Amino acid sequence: MHRAIEPQTERYWRLYASSIIRELHVSVAEHEEIIAALLKGDPDRLESALSINWENGCKRLARVIEVFGERGSW
Repeated sequence: MHRAIEPQTERYWRLYASSIIRELHVSVAEHEEIIAALLKGDPDRLESALSINWENGCKRLARVIEVFGERGSW
């Protein structure tokens, strides 16, 4: 299953990374919050930070897919 979706995942990751460059500070801040929660040993804060990052990441990726659509394999 992994081999079947890996090319698409790689393609969208490249599009995603280049497309969110103007919002990169948001993603960095989300990851900094995850690290801070880990360092503090705060599981509730960590769960919240991870949820926020995953939800926002999904929204960012959805926008990339909406803009670029299906592009075939690289």
